[in-house]
Amino acid sequence: MFTPSHPRRRGGAALITLAFALAACGGGGGGNTPVAGAGNTGGSAPTPPAAAGPAITAQPVSQTVVAGQAVTFAVAADSTTLSYQWQRDGKDIPGATGLTYTLANPKPADNGSKFTAVATGARGSTTSSAAVLNVSVPKGLALVAGTPGGPGNLDGTDGEVALYGLLALQPSGALFLVDGVDGFRFASGLRAIDLATGALTTVERDPALHDVAAIAVDPAGNLYDAPQAPATAVYRTPPGGKRAVFAGAADQAGSADGAAATARFTSVNGFAMDAAGNLYVNDGRKKIRKVARDGSVVTLAGGGAGDMVDGTGTQAAFRQIGAMAAGRDGSLTVIDDGVLRSVSQAGVVTTRKVGTVDGGPLYLAGLSLTVDGAGNAYVQDWSYPPKIRRIAPDGTVTAVATLPASGSSGTRYTNLVADAAGNLYVGDDSSQVIRRITPAGVVTDFAGRAVNQSNVDGTGPAARFSLADTRAYDTHYDLATDAQGNVYVGQIDRIRKVTPAGVVATLPLPLGNLTTSYYPASEAIDGSVLAVSNGVISRIDAAGVSHFIAGQAGVKGVADGVGAKATFSSPTRLIVDGLGNIYLSDTVTGSMTDVGVKTYLRKIAPDGTVTTLPDSMSGQLISNCAPDKDGKFWSLDTQSNVLRIGPDGTRTVVRPAHDIAEGVDGATCDRAGNLFLAMHSGASLYSVHKITPAGTESVIAGNPGTEGVRAGTPGSLAPINAVTVAPDGTVYVMSQDALVRILQ
Repeated sequence: MFTPSHPRRRGGAALITLAFALAACGGGGGGNTPVAGAGNTGGSAPTPPAAAGPAITAQPVSQTVVAGQAVTFAVAADSTTLSYQWQRDGKDIPGATGLTYTLANPKPADNGSKFTAVATGARGSTTSSAAVLNVSVPKGLALVAGTPGGPGNLDGTDGEVALYGLLALQPSGALFLVDGVDGFRFASGLRAIDLATGALTTVERDPALHDVAAIAVDPAGNLYDAPQAPATAVYRTPPGGKRAVFAGAADQAGSADGAAATARFTSVNGFAMDAAGNLYVNDGRKKIRKVARDGSVVTLAGGGAGDMVDGTGTQAAFRQIGAMAAGRDGSLTVIDDGVLRSVSQAGVVTTRKVGTVDGGPLYLAGLSLTVDGAGNAYVQDWSYPPKIRRIAPDGTVTAVATLPASGSSGTRYTNLVADAAGNLYVGDDSSQVIRRITPAGVVTDFAGRAVNQSNVDGTGPAARFSLADTRAYDTHYDLATDAQGNVYVGQIDRIRKVTPAGVVATLPLPLGNLTTSYYPASEAIDGSVLAVSNGVISRIDAAGVSHFIAGQAGVKGVADGVGAKATFSSPTRLIVDGLGNIYLSDTVTGSMTDVGVKTYLRKIAPDGTVTTLPDSMSGQLISNCAPDKDGKFWSLDTQSNVLRIGPDGTRTVVRPAHDIAEGVDGATCDRAGNLFLAMHSGASLYSVHKITPAGTESVIAGNPGTEGVRAGTPGSLAPINAVTVAPDGTVYVMSQDALVRILQ
């Protein structure tokens, strides 16, 4: 804006300029109209109009985000705008010259910051109104990169399963899963699966199911189960009720028909349920018993003399009943020692013809049998890769689908079930998902979150982490951070860099193998990569230049010394403490030791001096931890007791391990000297504990009784593979192949 500073001296100039402007636009009323101030040098000259900048048409809007959640501010101005410049608290932000500005990783310190945009045109500039950024830091978990997957007990459309399990389809169409029936990870639990969405819901039962060998659900929603063999009773749990014996008697074997209380079973090995609510029991693998809705029991077929004899009722004989399925007409289809057989409602047993596959007989085995409304039987072909085959009533065999290659000879599959639309369902414990196979043979993951099988660079959930193809003897994750907020994920044969915005990229290093491995170093040496190759330990800086640290190429041993004077046998698990010292495990096998296999804890000082630490200091390595001002440092012994060790070697137990089921899966320290422990307790509690130098303990992440990674407050975790703390105090863990940020 221009304002004359001396109007009397410049009044003439102002008059000439104004008169010219009026004449140019045809205004001013001609020469007969006096112009104010003309010829009056004693008057005040008029003030010219101010130069105007662009008009702001859309102001930036104040926003509230969670720490670590990217935020974008936007502005818009009219067409006279030539450029934009974003400012933070009145100061230009370098490079922020677009219509939008994104802060990728807001931190608590950013709370209250004011963001404005300056729009500049030919005639001036205009500053927008200020948008205030509010950054909240709730307790909980946030996913940074990767998609979690694996065994768990989370409910919902993003729920998880803990296979091996057993499937049951209610005649009305509801699908149920008894999960974790082997009891290895969890106590058995009943899960309902929505056929429209695949959402999982845990169904409470009183008491909870245990060691289940067979399940079925009738049209009224009653659950029938039998425990692992030898089971001599059928149990029923009504919706909302208590589990009780329905037919037979616990620990009383027999083969008597009759009322529920007087009937006896030899050994309950499987169920089938018809549309009328009748339950069929595979009893001792030799008989089929029918249990009516009132609990009364009759022998439908089997028990006759001979081996695999067709006939009616007790005149028929079975060799070894494996799987059994009920058709909509009430008939049964069974697999009897690899042979497909049918049982009518009247108990008539006939052996079905089955065509050949690839010029040979189709091998039928296990629990993989179901039928559809047209009388087709569906079985799993146990060749590799496994296939689902359809056997038509005339015996024609057709391949319906090939299951994904994640299945292997060691994979266990649940029993097959079919819904009214002809879709098939089967669980795969190698991938931890329930798969759906459409009548057209399309296979999809229907329920559960699959275990990651590959590594893919990308942003956020589009990225993938996996140790499945890692070429190393000791496969595990390592974590480290740098001062710029980047996280480094070590996978032994490669290092992945994750930016604050969640962008994952693999560092340009040659892929490791059985003799070459990589470890991300702590922020103490600025995110450099430690490399182990053929007995030599080196550091690779950000420019890709390798710097020798210690060891001799091709020479195995446990000699201490400086640099090339030292030797290593099989160095693994490299970490760096807060002072730049490198610690590692060095395993010696064979004739070099008297005990066959021995693992040493070794230290490399910043000057390259290698020393082997005494056995009394053995235990779990802790990254980023430096001694305090009194020379005390954190340590973990082999029983997972947390110790403080003084400069004189005095050991004080700060936190004893609570029980034999409790363990520490990872440990690290922050700059304030707090210790963070990634812990497991029992089968379904995974948590991160914080212990202050004064010994105060708190749980900062984890949800008791829940396994599976889920963001939120409090959120939940699965087994934790690695833990680290960034310079700003943010805690990161790897759990279920995903990078998770813990908000304290």
